[in-house]
Amino acid sequence: MYYIHILMQNKFIMCSFSLKSLLSQKIIIVALLTSLTILVQCTGSGESEEDSSENQVPAEYADLSVCDCHKALMDEHDITTYDDFKAWGIDNDLWPSSGRGMNNWDYGAEGIYPTSVRQCSGFMRLMDDRGELYSKLDECPLYRGMTNGKSTSRNERAEDLVGMYVGTFSTGNMINITIEYAEKGQLSGRSVCAGNHRPLDGTYEYLGDNIYEIVLDEPGDDKYDGQFEAEIDLNGNRMDGLWTPYKSSATDPATYNNKKVTYRYNPNVGQWPEGSNRIISYDELLDRWLYQGYTEEDFTLMFNEIFARRGYSFGTRWIRNHFEKQAWYLPIDDDVYSSLNATERQNIETIKNVLENMKVLEGIGE
Repeated sequence: MYYIHILMQNKFIMCSFSLKSLLSQKIIIVALLTSLTILVQCTGSGESEEDSSENQVPAEYADLSVCDCHKALMDEHDITTYDDFKAWGIDNDLWPSSGRGMNNWDYGAEGIYPTSVRQCSGFMRLMDDRGELYSKLDECPLYRGMTNGKSTSRNERAEDLVGMYVGTFSTGNMINITIEYAEKGQLSGRSVCAGNHRPLDGTYEYLGDNIYEIVLDEPGDDKYDGQFEAEIDLNGNRMDGLWTPYKSSATDPATYNNKKVTYRYNPNVGQWPEGSNRIISYDELLDRWLYQGYTEEDFTLMFNEIFARRGYSFGTRWIRNHFEKQAWYLPIDDDVYSSLNATERQNIETIKNVLENMKVLEGIGE
């Protein structure tokens, strides 16, 4: 007995043929081709059954619609307002912020709904995990009436808010307000200004026409902490608002008009781009001091420019004022040393050594 093993799509097929039937190589070839044809027909175009069903709604939910389920749930639980609906969903863990994953369909029916919609709870949880629940609810007349016609899908997931908004306080300092998370009406991020980095937490509400109203709070454990209130207009990628200190005696309120921007590191900007592009020797810097008239201020700005290209927010006023006048500069963080490359780190140390020796030599000459 001959055995022929065929491996395809991680599956083995073993065909057996008696010696009598193997009269020629032609018979073997025909047998092989026939087996392969059958296997291809069984497996389809190469997509496994699991893969092809991954993004499909399970069969038990096929006849359900979000609008029908919403009405059934409202009737079953005597819910008449949007706030009650949202609170009911949270109490029953219908739409927690952590998704269950596309392949986990075990949502379960709680058995408290009419027979025709007995699985609405699981179905709506599934729609929320897929990021589709609130956009579909916005199409339901009953739901639109509960929300006074406002789009709550924009309230539930507002990814477009995420980003960096940079501008200038009315006090004169640049302010960077970065939103890192925006979902289900909650915001989190950070602010960077004058060498200070503060975490932010708050809320947002969609007003319509791509406009959001936000409130962001600093922790309150610093005497200069306060609250940001703003309106974000995504049509122009603008954030305009008011910052109010928690302690009125600490400082004055300030307005800000920020623009949504994207930071990209560019080693070629600035007055001394060589600081980020090549190793600068001690002797070269010494020549600049002795023969080109470089001052202590020049060298101080030279090594700080390396940090500025990485988005460092300066606490020292005169250095901060210098770089905030540069069109390419954006304050990103109060600690950027880990982002420096080896060339930049070596050049910073060399420039600092020259500065220290300048002070010593100038002191001797006095």
